[in-house]
Amino acid sequence: MIVLSFVGLIILGYLIGSIPVGFILVKLARGIDIREHGSGSIGMTNVMRLVGVKAGVFVFFADMAKGAAAVALAYPIVTAYPHWAEVAGGIAAIVGHSWPIYIGFRGGRGIATGFGAVLVLCWPVGLIAFVVFLLV
Repeated sequence: MIVLSFVGLIILGYLIGSIPVGFILVKLARGIDIREHGSGSIGMTNVMRLVGVKAGVFVFFADMAKGAAAVALAYPIVTAYPHWAEVAGGIAAIVGHSWPIYIGFRGGRGIATGFGAVLVLCWPVGLIAFVVFLLV
């Protein structure tokens, strides 16, 4: 039962991470495929280039929420070994964001999704990483 719970969590984390927020936002705002413009990524930076700063910030927080949700859902799904489950859920969300099943396995780089996962796993490390990200 534990193995099935882990497999289900990984699949769920992948599917959550696969939600292409940047792709959907640019498609609705401009009617174009974001992967054919700019860097080709569906993440925050390319959305900022094509739609604007507000849209890019929205995509950053939405992508971050995908990683956070995958980690947060781990404990209720896998009660045995919850820490391993949380890490597995976060990694699955990052993989889903990078290679999303919904749009042909061409996604983003997983930075915001990974940041959201790290914030839930260990928020002090997440805050330090965010400060470093802003400085660099």
